[in-house]
Amino acid sequence: MLALLDAPDQLLGTVTPGSGLIGTTTAETGSLRLAARMPPREDPTAPRLVYGAAATAFGTRVLFGDVAAAGARGLAVAARLLDAFRAGADHEPDLARVAYHMDLNLRDERSGAEELARVVLLEHRPDGLVAVVNRGGPAPVHVSGGLARAVDEPLGQPPIGVLNPESLRVPALPVRTSPGDRFLLRTGASDAAWPERGGAVAGALEGDFARALDGIGRADADVAFGPTGPTGPRAGASTSGVCLVEVGDPADATVPTGEAEAYRRARLPRNPLRRA
Repeated sequence: MLALLDAPDQLLGTVTPGSGLIGTTTAETGSLRLAARMPPREDPTAPRLVYGAAATAFGTRVLFGDVAAAGARGLAVAARLLDAFRAGADHEPDLARVAYHMDLNLRDERSGAEELARVVLLEHRPDGLVAVVNRGGPAPVHVSGGLARAVDEPLGQPPIGVLNPESLRVPALPVRTSPGDRFLLRTGASDAAWPERGGAVAGALEGDFARALDGIGRADADVAFGPTGPTGPRAGASTSGVCLVEVGDPADATVPTGEAEAYRRARLPRNPLRRA
């Protein structure tokens, strides 16, 4: 089942495949709105979805992905990933170091070059940029101005667990954004057709935030299923976990560091997309 831990404005949890999370779970943290969904699966060995969001002194940070293991080991790996994300997000100024902290925390789980998790990290900064660190997951899709494009890093990074943590020093990829932009995060195998369907993806993600993932589900089903049923390897696409992130006011990206800062922010002009 879905687990909500810590403060109400911090969404941290895992979802067990088949647990019945069919509808969309929404949350708001710092400068970001999030909607997460993982349709039920019949396969008990399916990987466990892991996600989190936290407003920190460095920006509002998001974790989304899944672990390679299932059962009790998958639960243990997911829990350690969440703990490492929470600790790293609060104390590491660099988003790439948060991923390093997660990798380091799982080093004793590795067996050779075993893949442990495929995750994507986002960070919305006070300057309006969104930093992206992708550790083996499908490329995030950035939706802005009615267009969608895949955020591909020049140098792809392997899943967590494949390399020793000390062997990777790839910086986060900055993406320029505006309030109202959205990012679509997915789990599962990368689908090369998604970047080519930018117009369809952008159209599916427009409109009411809470219902946007319904449009993505329909768009995914149109690709995965033909008139006579499943049509090959992408037939399972609609069972992927999905997370939609909406960018808000950069002034809300970080947490106030004291009473004076909280008072100063309260006196700032309100952005229409800034949360009340």
